[in-house]
Amino acid sequence: MALAACGDPPSPFQHQTPFSNPLLRPGLRGGVIVAPVTTPNHADLPGDVLTDAVVLALREAEIPAMTEAEAAPVASAAPLARPARAPVRPTLRGELGQAPSNSSGANGPLRLTWRLVASDGHEIASFISEPRASAADWQSLSPALRAAISADVVRGIERYLDEAEGLPPEIKALPKVTIAGVDGVAGAGPQAMARALEYHLKQAGLTVGDALADDGAIVMGAIEIKPVAVRGGQPFDNLKVSWTVLRPDGRELGVISQANDVPRGALQGAWGDLAFLIAEAATPGIIDLLEQAVMAEAEAAAKSGKPVTP
Repeated sequence: MALAACGDPPSPFQHQTPFSNPLLRPGLRGGVIVAPVTTPNHADLPGDVLTDAVVLALREAEIPAMTEAEAAPVASAAPLARPARAPVRPTLRGELGQAPSNSSGANGPLRLTWRLVASDGHEIASFISEPRASAADWQSLSPALRAAISADVVRGIERYLDEAEGLPPEIKALPKVTIAGVDGVAGAGPQAMARALEYHLKQAGLTVGDALADDGAIVMGAIEIKPVAVRGGQPFDNLKVSWTVLRPDGRELGVISQANDVPRGALQGAWGDLAFLIAEAATPGIIDLLEQAVMAEAEAAAKSGKPVTP
């Protein structure tokens, strides 16, 4: 069955990001949010211009980055789009201040203090950018000054990513995933859905395989189709897809649910394109659940003194 038989697929199926590949750096799988640069005592400086420059420089260095506005969930009644939920991402916060006074008592030069803050609010890295610049450059945040500051930020984040120890939970390697199948209906739909999800998870950089790893994760899919009211003379069915994510010991990490009304008969036959779009929309939510689980387990292990297995 061609997808055209259902009409054009809703745009929220099309998962869009502000960079070509948001997972190029596995160390910041969900990306880093760059908060507006604060400029206390220097309210006349265009901090938003500097924020945008830093985001662009990080992206050019293949470090996923976005502004707070870009990271905010978009509320939508869109069919089969995953629920709006906040991914686990650290936030980079910059503040303009004065360097300590020198021995003669004169004010030090302006500098930016950058802090990388985990989703739970604790600081996980910090560094300082103190470029040589004239007062005029600072007043206008000249292109040369923005470039120098942005280069300092890229170097600071890259140093952080290169650290072998003490990585925050949200940037640890995610577990291997085993897709335990999709059930609930007969026909080609379940198999197409499982294949599509495997494809999208692998595209996102996850390891997917049939063999269940002791520290892995299991994804189980379920499809439910129910008839709904006739609209405009056309009968519809409600299609609900649920993805349950578990640990091998049976602990449930969460459920991603998607639902939409589709014209009756549209789900008969091949599901190729439709399965691809549904799995694409579900993938970020599944990754969010895995990231949150890794963070919670790492924090629990730290409190107990047990080593963490990535």
